[in-house]
Amino acid sequence: MKPRLSRTDARAVRGAETRNRILVATRAELRKHGQDLTLDHIAARLALTKQAVLYHFPSKDRLLVELALHGVAEEADAMVAALAPARSAADAVHRFLRASLAFHLADLERFRLIYMRAQVVPGAKDTLPQAEREARLYPVTARMYAALEQKLIGDKRFPDHLDARTLAVAVHLAAIGFATIAGEIEGAKDAMKLPFERYVDELSAAIGGGIGKAPDARTRG
Repeated sequence: MKPRLSRTDARAVRGAETRNRILVATRAELRKHGQDLTLDHIAARLALTKQAVLYHFPSKDRLLVELALHGVAEEADAMVAALAPARSAADAVHRFLRASLAFHLADLERFRLIYMRAQVVPGAKDTLPQAEREARLYPVTARMYAALEQKLIGDKRFPDHLDARTLAVAVHLAAIGFATIAGEIEGAKDAMKLPFERYVDELSAAIGGGIGKAPDARTRG
């Protein structure tokens, strides 16, 4: 038999559950309304008052920041899982790029919220203090980069002249670039369809082909 929670603990549990429900509802309403999302949309979906939502999140901007933080955590989880079966540095790069593209294309509103917030919330201010950024955001992204870094340096062919952490970040930035173009095309209702997977495969092949090769003499020192 589980011990009964104190009144304070029970209130904290209910509060956490309500916050989570609000975040889930916000994500759903964001997909539906995009830039036109309001707190009233979220409150109506949950049969709550707008003030009830504001009790847990002091502003729409802060609510969306919190949702973005959850999105980054989801991204990190997905990338770490995708890298687990990798057996070489080149394979790890390919898996990361492929998984990142699939993750972001599956929910472009989430991607825009994380990496293109100005499109989701015009005029939005960064309400995440530096101390909180260091405590909540950086450890999550570091976990994602460390997972790729470990796969890179675990390959005996990985050359000493390359910095594994820098390459891990660069691979992630490349994936963000692909997703950004995809988001721009969809946002503009552009009929052009780019073979993103093909470009990802070509890029990962190029990166993988460079692993294990000595640096060109022109790039040394």
